[in-house]
Amino acid sequence: MSGSNPIDTHVGTRLRAKRLKECLIIEQMASRIDISPACLLEYENGTQRIPAAILVRLSRALCVAPTYFFEPLLNGCDHLPASGNGRQRDA
Repeated sequence: MSGSNPIDTHVGTRLRAKRLKECLIIEQMASRIDISPACLLEYENGTQRIPAAILVRLSRALCVAPTYFFEPLLNGCDHLPASGNGRQRDA
């Protein structure tokens, strides 16, 4: 993935902030959701998009709803950056 998508970066920043708030080091968090620390670091840095299944495991491990990672982006959905694939979803 070349360059970070602003949404991936935002989600990763929220993930790191919550992990640190819970006083978990990266190895502990990675172990809780059965991924490598290097992979978790890529998610936190926004350089790798988090698959939905991993996002659900992260939310369960951190006791938050999956939508937590997208806040406050979800408050203004029409202001989200385009995904870059050129397609728009119907509302």
